Amino acid sequence: MAGFAGMLSQMVLAHAFGTSLQIGAYFAVTSVTGILIGLAPVVYAGSILPTLMRLNGNPLERVRVTSAALVWTLLLGCGVGLAGGGFSPQIVGLLMPGLQEPLLSVSVQVSRLLWVTVAVSLLVSVLTTVHHSKRRFLRVAGISLLPPVSVALFVFATSRVLGIRSIAAGLLAAGLVQVVVLLPGGLCDIKLRRMDLFHAEVLQIVRRILPVALSLLPFTMAPFIVIYWVLRIEPAAVPFFGYSQSFATVLSVAVGYGIAVVTFPDLAASSDAADGGAFVARVETYLRFVFLAAVAIGLFVGVFRGPLLKLLLERGAFNEASVRGTAGVLPWYAVAAVCVACLNLLRNTYYARKDYRTVAAMGLLITLVLVLLAGGLGHWFSHEGVAAAYACSFALHLFLALVWMRSGSARLLSWSLISYMARVLVVLGISASAAACVHKGLGPNVPLWAGAAAGALVTFALAVTLGLTLIPIREIQRLSAFVAARFVP
Repeated sequence: MAGFAGMLSQMVLAHAFGTSLQIGAYFAVTSVTGILIGLAPVVYAGSILPTLMRLNGNPLERVRVTSAALVWTLLLGCGVGLAGGGFSPQIVGLLMPGLQEPLLSVSVQVSRLLWVTVAVSLLVSVLTTVHHSKRRFLRVAGISLLPPVSVALFVFATSRVLGIRSIAAGLLAAGLVQVVVLLPGGLCDIKLRRMDLFHAEVLQIVRRILPVALSLLPFTMAPFIVIYWVLRIEPAAVPFFGYSQSFATVLSVAVGYGIAVVTFPDLAASSDAADGGAFVARVETYLRFVFLAAVAIGLFVGVFRGPLLKLLLERGAFNEASVRGTAGVLPWYAVAAVCVACLNLLRNTYYARKDYRTVAAMGLLITLVLVLLAGGLGHWFSHEGVAAAYACSFALHLFLALVWMRSGSARLLSWSLISYMARVLVVLGISASAAACVHKGLGPNVPLWAGAAAGALVTFALAVTLGLTLIPIREIQRLSAFVAARFVP
């Protein structure tokens, strides 16, 4: 649901700002603050959640650890918010050295609002982790809708007066509401009089934070690295990358993030089991379904990117030139989104196994690869080369995560899994290509929504047919059997 709400907010942004210099400045500023906003929830989940799951049977120790984590988060949030807000003029000047007034002042104001939002997001992250440890997934899922919905409402109501400041104001308002909603449910685990700031478990959590943060560098630094190179190669293309990033985020969140969040507590609780083979088999089961769904949606977005962009975004300030520019970048982001959807699950698997060194090494390596590859390909192929570097880096990240994932003597990457992924790519590739031919044969007089719906229907029908007959895919067979048992009389 959060993914679809995010798409709604992007439609409102596209209508209000299109691919103007103003929205380009916003995407540039958020490439910095987005690093911490993206880091916070996963760092807290990866470093604190395993401890809270282990302490579920010891309420007193759990209260001490949770209370200490909250206080440290408040101190960190205040420090980060003040520092980021104070250095906002320098940050904006470094990112966009040639920016002129009045957009320069507006960008600084947006940066300061976003740094306050970063501080609030840290508090939201620790409270969310407490709720996840008690398996209150529905409440957390509900508040995850607030940021995109709030942004859409603020932009719709105030964009003519506030400009891009309305986006930052919407994010900040959503963060404050999230705190108000989550805090009452977390108060039972927070007793400031019983906290121990230097509890042994707290120190253990602190030691985990650095490797967890390093493991997230490719996910959080990638937008900044991409925007950095695009600003130096072709600044006018920045909005194309911002909208493509939003599409990729919606895809990866809709497919992989929910499963990763829901399964993490169970993976963390069962990671110490003696039977490593059973643990790896469980991870592979989850991964197969995530890969199937991600490839299906990713291929559809890549093949039908033109009609989808026209249908969803081409209105108001987002014109035909904006569609063409975004369509040139979006296929690469669709490839990356498939990889990120799978990596969301695999990353949590490493955290559950407490294998922080391996996942941190991967994070550092892939970040370095992206920096070098984006610079090189961007020099040779302009901004589309930067997009290709983005996709190739995450494809390499997924490959390494599969190769290095093991539990005892059991390895995740096997010939069975490789064969499965190949069959999925072949089946869905054939289905999407056939759907593209059908869409092209319909002609220009068919409404966009009808053409997209026909493409989706052909892709689905052909994929199911091939998966059940010529190129058997067990997961498609299981899903078909489930649907038949539930809905066919």
